Amino acid sequence: MNTLPLADRRTVAREITSLLTTHKTRLARLLVVHLLAVAVGLVPPVLLGVLVDGVTTGFEGTDVDVVALLIGVALLAQAGLAFVATRLSFTLGEVVFADLREDFTERVLALPLSTVERVGPGEVLSRSTTDLESIRDIVRTGLPETVVGVLTAVLTVGAAFLVNPLVAGACVVGLPLIALSTRWFTRARPPRSPTNSPRTPR
Repeated sequence: MNTLPLADRRTVAREITSLLTTHKTRLARLLVVHLLAVAVGLVPPVLLGVLVDGVTTGFEGTDVDVVALLIGVALLAQAGLAFVATRLSFTLGEVVFADLREDFTERVLALPLSTVERVGPGEVLSRSTTDLESIRDIVRTGLPETVVGVLTAVLTVGAAFLVNPLVAGACVVGLPLIALSTRWFTRARPPRSPTNSPRTPR
């Protein structure tokens, strides 16, 4: 049984660029909300440090109450922003999924009937369900988690430099080792099976 061809890296990159360009407004809104959520999430630790320092230097009861209230407000704001960001991620994932299904259907219908019959219904069904759902999950969860991780790391290190450059230096001293080990892993790991990889009929 023959199979439809797999898209190469250049084709995949072109398709991703096209998707990002098509939904650039939704993507920009998603990134902004995630950025705000990460930034607000860094406020409680800073305020907690202020509270500890204040208690040791003679904070009054009202001062403690104000800082504690601000911490609570920051936590609620961060939770609300995270909820909105997650909702935007799921919405974008569903929109991208719908676009991919429509584009996939158009491409399959454009193929010669003999080609579709030769590869069998299982091949077409797998690409229209499992493969496209994998891409949807990447947009819904993979992209937001990557964005949150990067923004959290950057903002945390930036805040650490503002508080104490020596502490920030300790945070970044292990980055070269992490980068090298990650690069080694991506090259040494076994390749994914073509049957489990997202595929696009060309």
